[in-house]
Amino acid sequence: PIFSLTDRQEIGYEFLSRFSVPGFEMPDDFFRVCLENNILTVVDRQCLKNCVEASRNVPPSMTRHLNLFPSTIIDIPVKHLADLFEEKMKDGQYCIEISEQQIIGDPSYLAESIATLKELGVSIAIDDVGFGRSCLESLILLEPDVVKVDKKWVHAISKNESCVRSLKRLLRVAEALKAEVIAEGIEEEEDLQVLIELGVRYGQGYFLGR
Repeated sequence: PIFSLTDRQEIGYEFLSRFSVPGFEMPDDFFRVCLENNILTVVDRQCLKNCVEASRNVPPSMTRHLNLFPSTIIDIPVKHLADLFEEKMKDGQYCIEISEQQIIGDPSYLAESIATLKELGVSIAIDDVGFGRSCLESLILLEPDVVKVDKKWVHAISKNESCVRSLKRLLRVAEALKAEVIAEGIEEEEDLQVLIELGVRYGQGYFLGR
């Protein structure tokens, strides 16, 4: 679940893929095998389809966050991806998350596909965002609707003043882009309070809900 941090109300869900074969339950494991066997795009599309179908049980007021590899967005025409969603979807009801760490090189190769998805009413999130130069390039060139701060920067932020300063700079960039910010991996009350004080409006993590 994704929460509003100030009142701890659920505002949406991120849908995650899991596999039932022992030893390959987690995505890092089964996607690695898919990549080695050149079927990553096919499996990623199927995961998206499964998640969209599961998301139909979520109240219409909730946002539904779905993950895709950058390579899938390039390999499959955007229209074919959009066909997996409901025919009449409200703007912003669905959000495609693209991991910043999976973007290879100059991120502008994704710009056209992302612009088309936005025109169709799908929001775009850059996921696993850190504080490096490549992250800044991705945010400026792709202009996401949502910035998701990687959990490694959120964990123990209450004890890390350097991390607080870096997050403040990232928040200014997000504000300039008119992007919402979601902090991932909130596991401690102290970290939650720091994020609220910094003006982060949304978050997810085991402290809030599994």
